[in-house]
Amino acid sequence: MKRCKICNAKLILTNDRRYVVCKGNIVNKLLGEQITAYECFDCPKCGCQNVVNVREGAENELISTPNGST
Repeated sequence: MKRCKICNAKLILTNDRRYVVCKGNIVNKLLGEQITAYECFDCPKCGCQNVVNVREGAENELISTPNGST
């Protein structure tokens, strides 16, 4: 069970609440630099972003948002 790093509330770790945040942009990609992607969940109590995992090989993945749009 994961808890919020700020308010210690229980995080709801379901696929529909998961989203990916990337560190880097298209310029980094064109220069051949690594783009790091993080799996995140927002706290249901305080709304803070909580990073729970680093995605490997994520530069080829479609990036999603919490509401399902891309």
